[in-house]
Amino acid sequence: MDDSASENQFLLRIWNVLIALAATATAYYIPLTQVSGFMDSRFELTVEALLTVLFGLDFVVQLWQSRTSSASKRGRQGLGLALDLLAAFPLYLVPGGQILRLLRLLKLYRVGQGMRRLGTLHVVHGTALRLMFFLYWLALGIHWITCGWIELTGGANPGSTQVAYVDALYWATSTITTVGYGDIVPVTLGQKVFGIGVMMLGVGIYAYLIGNIASLISNLDPVRARYMRQRERLGAFMQYRELPMALRHRIQRYFDYVWEERLVSDESEVMQSLPPSLREEVALFLKRDLIKNVPLFDSASDAFVRDVALNLEPFVALPGDYIVRVGETGREMFFLSRGTVEVVSQDGTTLNSLKDGDFFGEIALFLDQSRSASVRAVTACDLYTLDKPMFERIVSTYPEVAKTMEVEAKRRYGVDVELGEE
Repeated sequence: MDDSASENQFLLRIWNVLIALAATATAYYIPLTQVSGFMDSRFELTVEALLTVLFGLDFVVQLWQSRTSSASKRGRQGLGLALDLLAAFPLYLVPGGQILRLLRLLKLYRVGQGMRRLGTLHVVHGTALRLMFFLYWLALGIHWITCGWIELTGGANPGSTQVAYVDALYWATSTITTVGYGDIVPVTLGQKVFGIGVMMLGVGIYAYLIGNIASLISNLDPVRARYMRQRERLGAFMQYRELPMALRHRIQRYFDYVWEERLVSDESEVMQSLPPSLREEVALFLKRDLIKNVPLFDSASDAFVRDVALNLEPFVALPGDYIVRVGETGREMFFLSRGTVEVVSQDGTTLNSLKDGDFFGEIALFLDQSRSASVRAVTACDLYTLDKPMFERIVSTYPEVAKTMEVEAKRRYGVDVELGEE
């Protein structure tokens, strides 16, 4: 996407936010225009003219956007455009069109669309967003009930509109929440029917809250909920198997680190859930520089680097953990994404220190020989590993890269290797 397209998308998002705010303000303003004695006529005309211009411009914007969309998408946008047109039409000019002003509320359809898009884009915070959206619609509903009650009780007298609104708001809130103190009661038939409807709505809302609010709050952070369940199972396992306390503490430190860094979701599992094109893009973003830092891979083709990136496996080490030990047979190499490790000789002497972007153990990809030194984590480390069988399978499809690596390996390490053979 070029800069102009990105700028257009940004401006469109700003415009949509402005329209959402205007639609919300309209949802509070329009019902008040239906209440006797609540609004000044000159103020109403000014606001209606502004809404006509603003919603009219939005109709043009939405129409332009629909024409640049695909045919199937334009079909789905037809309803929204029809509602936008009705909301923008200056119905206040129609004789006896006072009640028709309520059609402005159709603009809330765009607010609902925006909420659905937000829920889709921010799945991790989906529960919190649903709770916020519920409170938004509940606040609107209570306001509408408040306006209806004011009208049914004779409207508002000039100079006492605030008192009338607060009294009605008190009744609407206490009724819809099923509290109902009984100090304000319906008298006329219309008030009683209206009260019955509000009470029935309140029962439904109360049932919804009882059935869902606990799960909404408990799932505000699904990662934390998953972590706590995992810790409980882990604690039961360690107690049942009577693991030593030192080992228990190390295991707990590992899970604490994974939680603090939000690595609870397995990276390999997440990557596999992506389509191939996105999987390649994410893998290259995370690992390309790490791979290119290895001199043996420096001259490799982009295709080779892509295949290596797609087959690196994540690995976590805690402070004090030995990632490799001297004397063991090397079967993989390591790419250090984040953290610090130290290379330790057989007698415990520190030979070197490696940090973010470094690598070690690459000789294991070429020869079956014992490790010449140990590598110990100094801090918590995030690494990627590439094992020898996977490396050989990748190299077998790139004979030119294999030849270059053979020459480089002999030059750097003084070893003769043969790559690319099954």
